[in-house]
Parts: sequence; C-alpha cells; structure tokens
Amino acid sequence: MARFYAHPYNWLIRTLLTKFVLIFLIGISAQAQGVPVINSFSPTTGPVGTEVTINGSGFTEAHTVSIGNGATYEFTIVSDSEIRIKVPSLASNGAIRVSSNQGAASSSTGYTVVNAPAITSFSPSSGPVGTEVTIIGTNFSTVTAISIGSGSTTSFTKVSDTEIKVTVPSLASNGAIRVSSNQGAASSSTGYTVVNAPAITSFSPSSGPVGTEVTIIGTNLNSVAHVNIGSGWIAASSFISASDTQIKVIVPSTASTASLRVTSPYGQFYSSTFTVVGSPTITSFSPSSGPVGTEVTIIGTNLNSVAHVNIGSGWIAASSFISASDTQIKVIVPSTASTASLRVTSPYGQFYSSTFTVVGSPTITSFSPSSGPVGTEVTITGTNLSVATHIYVGNGWVPASSFISASDTQIKMLIPSTASSGSVRVLSNHGQAYSSGIFTVEGGAINITSTELVFNTGSVGSSQVKEYQVSGLGLTNGQAVNIILDAASPFTISTTAGSGFAKSLALNNVSSNRLNATTIFVKYTPVTSGDTPDVITHAQGSISKSLNLRVVTPMPVELKSFTANVKDDLVVLKWSTASEKDNSHFEVEMSAGSLSNFRKISMVKSKVENSSTTTDYTYSHYYSGNGQTEYYRLKQVDLNGASSYSRIIEVKPSLAMKPLVVAPNPLEVDSKAYFSASANGKATLRVTSITGKQVYFEQVDVHVGENALQLSKYSNLMAGVYIVTVEHDGKRESVRIEKK
Repeated sequence: MARFYAHPYNWLIRTLLTKFVLIFLIGISAQAQGVPVINSFSPTTGPVGTEVTINGSGFTEAHTVSIGNGATYEFTIVSDSEIRIKVPSLASNGAIRVSSNQGAASSSTGYTVVNAPAITSFSPSSGPVGTEVTIIGTNFSTVTAISIGSGSTTSFTKVSDTEIKVTVPSLASNGAIRVSSNQGAASSSTGYTVVNAPAITSFSPSSGPVGTEVTIIGTNLNSVAHVNIGSGWIAASSFISASDTQIKVIVPSTASTASLRVTSPYGQFYSSTFTVVGSPTITSFSPSSGPVGTEVTIIGTNLNSVAHVNIGSGWIAASSFISASDTQIKVIVPSTASTASLRVTSPYGQFYSSTFTVVGSPTITSFSPSSGPVGTEVTITGTNLSVATHIYVGNGWVPASSFISASDTQIKMLIPSTASSGSVRVLSNHGQAYSSGIFTVEGGAINITSTELVFNTGSVGSSQVKEYQVSGLGLTNGQAVNIILDAASPFTISTTAGSGFAKSLALNNVSSNRLNATTIFVKYTPVTSGDTPDVITHAQGSISKSLNLRVVTPMPVELKSFTANVKDDLVVLKWSTASEKDNSHFEVEMSAGSLSNFRKISMVKSKVENSSTTTDYTYSHYYSGNGQTEYYRLKQVDLNGASSYSRIIEVKPSLAMKPLVVAPNPLEVDSKAYFSASANGKATLRVTSITGKQVYFEQVDVHVGENALQLSKYSNLMAGVYIVTVEHDGKRESVRIEKK
C-alpha cells in the first residue's frame, strides 16, 4: 500500500484538509449551539403592526427581535427556522436583528417602516441647553417624544407634518436627534453638539471594587451635579475634589458595571464602562423559556456571593438553589415568576440578563377602564387567563370565585374595597403577569345623568314631571344615599312616576360599593309666578352631587339639546331645535373662568325661521388653552328683536392635557415625571412599591401647563418596579416605572 505522506505535495494537501475539517467542525458547532442565522424575511416594508415572517435557523432560544432601533420581546417562535413578529411602535428603518443567549444575527437587507417619521435635516447643529432647534422631515404629526443624545422631552411644537421646533432639554448630550411616534421612530444621520455640556476625555482606573478612588478627566466639569457609575449615584457634595478639568470620586456600594456618566444643568456625558470588581455577572442561561418548575442553569462569574435570583417577579433565595458555585447556579422557576429579565443580586452588586419567558403563564394585553372608584367593573384581556387564581389591583385582591366572568382570553371583575392605585396583576399556579399600565383608584362618586333640569313657567296649580338617573361607585355598603330638596321648594321627588312625591328620598340599595342606576322623577308645581331656582342634593357621607333646577319662560324656539365637546383644541358646540317661530339667529356667547363676563363670539343664522321639525346647528371655537373652564350659552333672537337665553354649559378640556409620563424609563438618575397641571399651586408626588407600600412622597410647586418634576429620591430606590403618582387640583395620575 502506498503511503500518503510520500507525495511531494503532502504538506499542502494536509494543510488544506485540516482547514476544511476545522471550518466544517466550527459550522457544526455553531449550529449545535443554536446561534441565530437570518436567511430572509417578508414582507420587506409595511407600517407599525405589520406581521413579518423571519426565516433562518437557531431561533429556538431567541429572546429579543429588533427592527432598526425598535426592540421587542413579543414574537412567536413557530419553529427553530421561523419567527413571526409584529412591527413594534419604536421600530425604525434598518436591519432586522434576532438575539439569543447563544449569539445574535442581523439581516443583510433592511426593513422599511411605512408612515414612520423621517429626519432630513435640523438647525442649528450646536448650541447650549435652551437653544431652539428646528427639525425638518416627514410624518411628524404622530411624534410623541424627541431625544437629543441621552436627553428626552415630550414638550415641543409641531409646526406642520414636516417641521418640529424643540428646545434642547437640560439632560441633552452630544449625539443624534431622535423622534419617536406610535408609527415608528427615526434618528438624524449627524449629531447635535451641546455647547458648555460636560465632557469626559478619560478616567482611571477603569475597574476596581467598591471604595476605589476614580479620577475623571474632561472639560466643563465644575458644573457637574452628580456622577453615575452604573446604578451608583454620587452627589457633588460627596466628591473628593472637583475642578473644571478633573473630578475625584469613590465607587459607591450601589455601583454596577456600566457606563460612567457626568450630569450638569448644561447637559450630560456618557463615557466607557467602569467594571465593578467582585460583582456578579451572567454570561448565559438556559433554557430561555419554560413553564413553572423548569430547571434553569445560570452561567457567569462571582456567583457564589449571590443572595437571590429573580425571574421577573419570582424571587428565589440562595437557600432554595439546587446548586451554586462561583460560575454556575441552578434554580427552579417559581410559581410567582413572570416573563421578564433574569437577575442575580449579591452584597457586591447585581446583574440583569435577558428575558426568560414563562410558558403557560397568564399574560395581560389590556384592561379597561384605566381608572375608577371601588366597585368599578374592569375587563382584562390577555392569554391563559382561565388559570388565574386571583387578581391584584395595587394591594387589593379578588379571588377567582368573585370574578363576574372568566375565559381564557378575558376576565371581568369589580374593583375591591382594598384596592389601591397600581398595576393589575394576574396570579396563577403557572406564573403571574403584571399589566404595563396603571389602574388609578379614584374617590367615591355619585353620578347623575343631567346637571340641570329646566321647567317652563306655568299657572299656579299645574304641574310638570321630568326624570333623570342617579348611580354611584366607591360608596359605603349599608349606608343610604340621601336625596334632599329645600322644604319650601316648589319641586318634589319620587322613585315612581305617578306617586310618592316628597322633599327627600333615601336609596338603601348600595351593595358591592355600587349604587345601580335608579330613576328619579321630579315634579314642578308652581306656587307663585316668580318661582326661583332650586338644587337637589345627593349625598352619602362626604360624597355628594348636586342637580340644578330652573324655571324659564318658554323660548319662541324650542331647544331640544345643547352640548359642547373638545376635539383637537376645538370646542365643538352642537344644538338642535324641535321647532322655530319667527327665529332670526342665534348669538353664541362665551365667558372664561367665571359666569360674570359673557361676550358674543359669533352669530349663527336660523336655517328655517319657521319650522315644526328638528333642525341641527354646529359651531366650532378654538379653546384658549390656558386651563380655565369656559362657559357657553345661546342668545336666541326673534325677527322683531326680542331675545331669550339658553341654559349655560361648561367646558374644561381635560382631554387636551398631556398624560403623566416618566422619562427616561427604566429610570436613570435624571429621570423626570412630566405632568400637565390645570392651575398654579402645589402637587403631591408619591412613589409606592408594586404592592402599594409608600416609599416616599413630597410636595412640589407646579404651574399651569406641563411641568418636569425631578425624582429627587432616585438614589433611595432599590432595583425593582414602582408606581409614581401625581395628585393636583383633585386629579390623580399614576404610571409604572422600573429601576434596574
């Protein structure tokens, strides 16, 4: 037999064969490890919400999919070679990226988000905090937030669909300008330079344990208010020393391995990573999904000091670990787990990894309404809801036996008397789920279907009867709702149309903290020709509601209805007449802030002059935007000049107020609560845990319009989920936040 190595080119053949085998084995290894590979996707373009199918391999362990800059954890793994995803609201034009614990892959071509905003230019390209920047582009009508570097704001002016003006926020840093909307997001191709903002050129050392002295070198450092090392916050008062070009600090016990950041009133700057020596890290975990009871293996470093592991809301103490070493921990997914980040915590720091998906656990996609008193009926939609054992609203819970109805995709229930403002949480033996939004528990309320009943003058001894309905939520069970009139009133009330009229009523049917809708009949019996207005009072304890009663001389025009609604900063007035006789026109009058300064704002001519059929009218008027209540009335004018007035209606366009937003969220040291106030005064800022326990509160001064409220106790918050509530002028808003 000839020997292979005797050939003169043996060395070349052996080398080529060796390389071929190595390449083959590497490929096999990559496939075995499940590293994602993207071969194609379709469609290649579409708006937010479009379903996209991604084809490739290694998808079984995928935990995150990104389209451009928009990442999401919500997608369907059809098989190891196929993923289906709906384009998320933060998506932007760019490559599709699939990430798993084994690695990540990006598509070779990009996805185009239809109707997403786009930035073509901006000016100026530099300036200090407070500079007005004009952004030019397309599809700006749906933009809800703007970022300049790391500084975001929701306060800006939309000049048109192609132009936005924004003031550089105090937390801005050098970097791209980004606009975000519910139709997608876009970033500028060039960056904005924040003049006078602090900058870091270097720091040393780049690693060390808690207590290490770190020297930061840069420019404009004498204005720095605080330094962050990951999640560790160091106030200027705790600096060892500071000048315009150098700051010295000590690594705090709350630090984590992450960027080093300096923040001042003139902007902020992120530097490279400082590594906290001794803190735990996670390099991978497997599997990335599974039901309650699944064994999960966590790989990393410094794990022997870990005190507990969190899988979403599920907490596992070190005493319950299956096994633990410096590089590996094994745990069992607890029944309290939820789909969220996996986290390890030790006395030397903590570390967040990617998402673990709890298979079979309930999920919440939405709930409505988002606020109401105790007794409000709430509908929760989602998946796997049939396994729910009870539901929490804040710290109040409802057992499954008390649900109004339940299916795998929907649960209906009443808000319990123990509820507090907070997340809606569904618990089961298969895991639990938190809502992304907050349910706000409002104070008890008595509701009536009309704020005023108007009767026509009549002869003494005659009578007229009108009706309305009263209901209530958040009331005390077993305590009557009392309905009362003045003893000398020409009006009487009853729960039946033809009998039982009196000056007072007691409704004793309050149960489950609710008063179901009850019809009340009001009879007017003229006593004199000059009967005066009266008020019906509805009350249970401190909760009350009034209904005005008025007697008027009939108009030549019979007015059927008169309403006002706010839409896109317009007050839309609508009224209908049942009949008109010798009608010339209507004069629309408005008074802002009080009933003492009515003025004519427009005239609307009669469409018919004389008619016995219904005629509809509409008039639109721009709301002044100053937060005041505006009052409207109609002055009906006959052909002969005689006139009479309609009832008065009021408009306080709360719909024009921006909702409470905390940004950035998850929290950074510079996060603020952006809140719209309807009047000058003080507001209460409250932070509670997810279970309703108060962490801290403070009173702050606010002004009419949008306010930016600093979360001053940021450094006091441990990692976790919290509820921020702002109360002002009888209004309460809440939002969920997270600190990592």
